[in-house]
Amino acid sequence: MDLSKYEALSAKLRVLGHPVRLCIVNGLSKKGLHVKQICESLGIPQPVISLHLSKLKAVGIVDCERQGSCVRYHVVDKATLRLLEMLPK
Repeated sequence: MDLSKYEALSAKLRVLGHPVRLCIVNGLSKKGLHVKQICESLGIPQPVISLHLSKLKAVGIVDCERQGSCVRYHVVDKATLRLLEMLPK
């Protein structure tokens, strides 16, 4: 058995276990969003959203691209997208 594969998966599942992060990823699964858009849609301050996004990025669930002074995030992990499809709407 390849334990390292399960360690990486476990880390992703732990990060997704937070309701705000799960909500962020669900929103990003439909289209990429700027940090400001995420803040406005959830009603959560930018520093808190940035902290959650950094945790999602650290485990490889999301990535970002800079567009001028804005940063746009999107989901890059295909397994996470498949997992989101299985969750109740």
